Amino acid sequence: MGPDFRLDGQAAVVSGASRGIGRSIALALAGAGADVVLLGREQKTLDDVAREIEAQGGAALPLVADINQTDQAVHVAELAREQFSQLHVLVNNAATSPFARLAQELSVEDWDRVMDVNVRGTFALIKAVGTHMISRGYGRIINVTSVLSEQGISRSIPYSPSKAAIRSLTQCLAADWAPHGITVNALAPGFIETEMNANGRKDKAFYEAVRGRIAQARWGQPDDLAGPAVFLASPAARYVTGTTVVVDGGFSNTWAYRI
Repeated sequence: MGPDFRLDGQAAVVSGASRGIGRSIALALAGAGADVVLLGREQKTLDDVAREIEAQGGAALPLVADINQTDQAVHVAELAREQFSQLHVLVNNAATSPFARLAQELSVEDWDRVMDVNVRGTFALIKAVGTHMISRGYGRIINVTSVLSEQGISRSIPYSPSKAAIRSLTQCLAADWAPHGITVNALAPGFIETEMNANGRKDKAFYEAVRGRIAQARWGQPDDLAGPAVFLASPAARYVTGTTVVVDGGFSNTWAYRI
């Protein structure tokens, strides 16, 4: 018998699920058989994704939440459990990166805003959902970080440091929760065409410079994260924990840079 990538009878919680990478992962998990709890800040876009999942024959629960507020993270976890009984998979994808400025141009409040969403919100949701996972001795947690968590570039503060924190959190949590039957891994996307970087991609020189450093000579698409996410969520990844799967088309492989 081959590896088991199916998620039938399981429930997955996906934050930042209304668009981009989160939407693609949510649809892929549903396609693998999971019921999906969709978290985000806009009801309409969440409802749109829920309808896509239901059109596939799946079940979805769209919930608006600001997960860096601990009480809201706990509340949505409780609602998810009421709807689907057990929570098996958590994908932490919610993130923000509203700045593209030099460090001296940023305020401490700018730093706090990104850290609150990208780090505090991730940990708050992990605590809320992880409590249920620990109680039943099973779970798959997937944190979306970035190749920029290890490769700092200009104008990437505080986004890159926030993603480095998520990468470290993944490793520490994998060690803490392995005895509870929970695996914790990360996905590190490279340069993916999403709404978050739409303005940056309008700079053709920047767009082409990045493309020229990618071995596959193209920016990624949100769907490129779908397969790796399903793998890490599935029984096939039972012996994989504390690691980061890089999905960047070869960007971080310096030997692949074309001269």
